[in-house]
Amino acid sequence: MAHFSVRAYTLIIKTKRTNKKALYRTGKLHRVQIMRTKQSSNNLFTNKAKQLGMTFIELFAGLGITSALTVMALPGLETLKPGDDTKIQVAGIKAAVEFAKTAAVDHSTEVTLCHSADAKTCGGTWNDGWLVFVDENGNRQVNSNDVILRSGEKIEGSNIYLHSAIKHSIQFTAQGFAKNAGTYQVCNKENQLASADGISINRSGMLVTAIDSNKDNIRENHDQTPFTCAG
Repeated sequence: MAHFSVRAYTLIIKTKRTNKKALYRTGKLHRVQIMRTKQSSNNLFTNKAKQLGMTFIELFAGLGITSALTVMALPGLETLKPGDDTKIQVAGIKAAVEFAKTAAVDHSTEVTLCHSADAKTCGGTWNDGWLVFVDENGNRQVNSNDVILRSGEKIEGSNIYLHSAIKHSIQFTAQGFAKNAGTYQVCNKENQLASADGISINRSGMLVTAIDSNKDNIRENHDQTPFTCAG
């Protein structure tokens, strides 16, 4: 009986030791699993943070590009000057005159640039707008068989005057020559001569920027007479 008890007690002790080892191993494995789970969570958080960081970088880069394009597309407010309206208008007139001259050569016929209030017929004043048309009979009026090639509206803020023998139009031949020389005077609303700008068209069809040759702060027409900013 005593022998049995000793053996039983020894078995019980061995069983307890085995269970402790098993529990220890189980706990160790559990701790390892917990550490691995935490590490995976940290890696996942880090990856998400990196992804968010790249997104913000791309966002700011996109905003930077957009801002740069906006600055390039629009003139800086600090560079705007009182005479800028007239310069814009002069550029528009120059483009219209060059288009009329090129169209005359391309169509091998006379082309007229005149002022127009309705973009259909010649009339009104240069302040109302303009149109370019194929002038089959050369009468400087839009007839039923004439073709209107282009028209434009006045840019607000300027007054336009054509100093020429024929003040309502400029006409080009099939060779690109101007049938009447002239100067477009572009003045501000107050018709201040000091801020006026313009371009001249000579008989050969060349466009020349109006200049102030005698330095009196007033530009001159194609015939060397000073601007008047008047019709």
